[in-house]
Amino acid sequence: MLDNETNSGADIDKRAAERMKACVSRRFEIEATDDTLRQIRSLAYYHMAPSEMAAILRVPQPTFQAFLERSLEAAEEIERGLAEGKLSLRRALFRLAEQNAQVAMFLAKHLLLQSDERKPSNTGIIQIVIDTDDAAV
Repeated sequence: MLDNETNSGADIDKRAAERMKACVSRRFEIEATDDTLRQIRSLAYYHMAPSEMAAILRVPQPTFQAFLERSLEAAEEIERGLAEGKLSLRRALFRLAEQNAQVAMFLAKHLLLQSDERKPSNTGIIQIVIDTDDAAV
């Protein structure tokens, strides 16, 4: 009888461990609800890294990464959020450029590929000829 009691105790422990494992995995599931997608989009707007998004959504990073791989909608929301963030930043820079010369120069350098460096205009070889007949005079 002692063997049966030991086996049944081990079975109970095994089943309890499986239930705990199922609870933990369920707790970290993430679904593509409208609210979750809206939150992911707003986090992408500020160019947050996936690890930061996972922390804010309170899921482990591997769980969030797996979610992104299986959810096309989430990947699209990240792309849309990144694009909206860049557009917003660009608009703010252009508004600042109207009032601040340094910002205008920054935009000119980066968008128009202008530069402060002056390049020499005469890059040819200068040849000096000394006439020995004139030198003796």
